[in-house]
Amino acid sequence: MTWRAHVEARLREIRPERVCALDDAAKLLATAALPGTPVQRHPDVPGRPCALALGVDALDGLDGDAARHLISRVRLYVAPRILFAVPADCALDADAFR
Repeated sequence: MTWRAHVEARLREIRPERVCALDDAAKLLATAALPGTPVQRHPDVPGRPCALALGVDALDGLDGDAARHLISRVRLYVAPRILFAVPADCALDADAFR
């Protein structure tokens, strides 16, 4: 199973009411996987949090501190649940995501 198929399956399993896309690739993926579900592009999110934030390219090029800061801010202000697709060379390891 490809990473994309895995993320799409996970989105369909979770079935969030609204998704906040942290990048353009995430918006495309969420729109394709969840037709009819509102998908908003961060930071164009209104004051109330979304059910889920999705990031595909959001952590690309960030160092560890910047990536942790982004994740923390998203969790606090955007959505209680976050789903990231990250490349193998991501600055964070699996423990950092837990």
